[in-house]
Amino acid sequence: MEDERFQTRVELGRHSYMCWDSKRRENVFVRKTMREDDEHYNSLRSILVVKVMNFTPALLRDTNVIPILDFEENSNKDVLCVVYPFFEYNLKSLVAQYGLGPEEIKNIIFQVLRGVQYMHGKSIIHRNLTPTSILFDIAQGDPEYLSAYVGGYRLSRPLGHSGLSPLTNQGNLRFKAPELLLV
Repeated sequence: MEDERFQTRVELGRHSYMCWDSKRRENVFVRKTMREDDEHYNSLRSILVVKVMNFTPALLRDTNVIPILDFEENSNKDVLCVVYPFFEYNLKSLVAQYGLGPEEIKNIIFQVLRGVQYMHGKSIIHRNLTPTSILFDIAQGDPEYLSAYVGGYRLSRPLGHSGLSPLTNQGNLRFKAPELLLV
C-alpha cells in the first residue's frame, strides 16, 4: 500500500492498524498479511479475487458484510494489505458498554444472518464467526440505531476451491459449529 496514503494512528493487534486514509479522508482498518506468517494467505487472496469479480462496496454495505475498500499485494507477492472501514464497536465491546435488550438482540441476529446468507450465496463460508468479528456502525451514538456487519474474513474459504477443505479444524473453539468439533 502507498505508505504516504496511510498514517497509523493505533496498532490494534499483530499486523492490524487503525489508520488515517488521506485518499478517503477517514479512519480505516488496515490488516497486513504476511505469506511466511500466515497459512491463510492464499485463501485470503482467493477471497479477494472473488471480491474483485463479484462484489462492490455498495452491494456489500447493503448486505451486512463489511466491504473491502482496497487491497494491494507488494511486488514480491509476500505481503497483502487489505483496507476495511473502521468500526468502533464489535459485539463484545457493544454488550460490555451498552448491554442489549430483546429487540436489539433480534435485530442483530437478523442482520448477522443476512450477512452470512449473502456470503453463502457467493459460495464463501466464514468459519470463524465470533463476537469480535461482528462489527457495528452506531448512528448518532445510540445503540438503538445500529447496523451489524460480518467481518473477519481471514479464515473464510470459497467453496469448491481446489485444495481447501471448508471443514477443517479452524476458528475459535468457543464459537465452533458442533459438527466441526468431531473433525
